[in-house]
Amino acid sequence: MSTDRALVAARVRTEITAAGTSGLQLSERLGVPYHVMSRRLRGVVPFEADQLMAIARELGVSPAVFVDPDSAKTQQPA
Repeated sequence: MSTDRALVAARVRTEITAAGTSGLQLSERLGVPYHVMSRRLRGVVPFEADQLMAIARELGVSPAVFVDPDSAKTQQPA
């Protein structure tokens, strides 16, 4: 498993938890089958940029938080 892929997946999971939701609920809101979302959240399959953008919008965070959490602290949500 790619280290970058695992880090992005971990950051997405952290933001899901911080938003008080679950991977299942998020997948339903995004219209993504849960088995697909689960593989991405576990880092088995990498997220694509458009998926990260949609997740960020749904969670109300900047998409930068998934790749560079320190820089995202000063940015407004997308």
